[in-house]
Amino acid sequence: LDIVVTEVVDINKFWVNVRTTDTLGAREKVMDCMDLFYKMEGKDMYVEKVFTGSVVAAPYYQEGYHRVKVISVVKDIIGVNYFDFGTVGVVRKDQLRVLPGMFRALPSQAIECCLWGVEDRVGMARERFRELVERGNMSGGFVAIV
Repeated sequence: LDIVVTEVVDINKFWVNVRTTDTLGAREKVMDCMDLFYKMEGKDMYVEKVFTGSVVAAPYYQEGYHRVKVISVVKDIIGVNYFDFGTVGVVRKDQLRVLPGMFRALPSQAIECCLWGVEDRVGMARERFRELVERGNMSGGFVAIV
C-alpha cells in the first residue's frame, strides 16, 4: 500500500493519503473541477451563515478552492480543516463558498493516524518522524510502502 503523509501535528496525530491511480485521479479531478467552477459560475456563491461543522469550499493559498469542514468561527475569522489533506487553516468568511453536491460525493481523502506504542517523552520520536516525512516528501512524496 503506497501512502503519502500530508500533515503532521505529532506522532499521535498525523494524516495520510492512500496513493493509487484511482484515489489520486479522483481527488485531482475534483480539485480541477472545483478550480474551474469557482473561477466561473461559483465565484459568487458566498456562504450566508457558517457554523462549526459546515462543509464548504475555501481557498488554500494560491492553489484554488478545496473542500473544508469548519472547525471554529470567531466573528468573520473561520478555522477550517482541509479534509482531503488533514491540513488546518484560517480564512475570512467572505472567502468561503457553497459546496455543491457534485463536489461532496468523494469521501474525505485524508486518513487520521497515530504511531501506536511509541512513547515520545523528550520529543525525539516526533523529530525523527518529521525528518522521515520530509525526506520521503523530497523523494516522491512517501515515507514507506507498507
